[in-house]
Amino acid sequence: MYENYAHVLIFALVAALIVLAPLILFALFRPVRPDAEKLSAYECGERVVGTPWIQFNIRYYLVCLVFLVFEVEILLLFPWALVYGAFIAGPEQVEQLTQGAANTSEVSGGMAFIAMFIFMVVLAVGLAYDWGKGYLEWETEVTTSPEIEEKEVA
Repeated sequence: MYENYAHVLIFALVAALIVLAPLILFALFRPVRPDAEKLSAYECGERVVGTPWIQFNIRYYLVCLVFLVFEVEILLLFPWALVYGAFIAGPEQVEQLTQGAANTSEVSGGMAFIAMFIFMVVLAVGLAYDWGKGYLEWETEVTTSPEIEEKEVA
């Protein structure tokens, strides 16, 4: 049985060798002579002004997290909608859609609807919590530490 996968294993090993061999060879034979110019950031030929380390506003991270939550919700909602639509249409459509992978005798369309309804309620409660705490408000008071203000003035 494992001899069927020998071609895949050989292909993976050759691919890893093709990728890793040049990296290892270049790391061994290249000259390492760092200086201040090589260690500085490249700004399209211009001299670097200021520090490249900037502090992003935390609101961007909150928006990103809320986006990811709802993106995962959509990823889970589309397959559910297909299967639920097939449940409403009849068992032969469920069998055709899932290609025999689902045991449709024990699951009904009502149970599928209740499961997704509970999932949506949990997400709605989370959204209400975020909204109530003000995490979705963009125009909020932004406070900075005195060290950051001193660096900006200098």
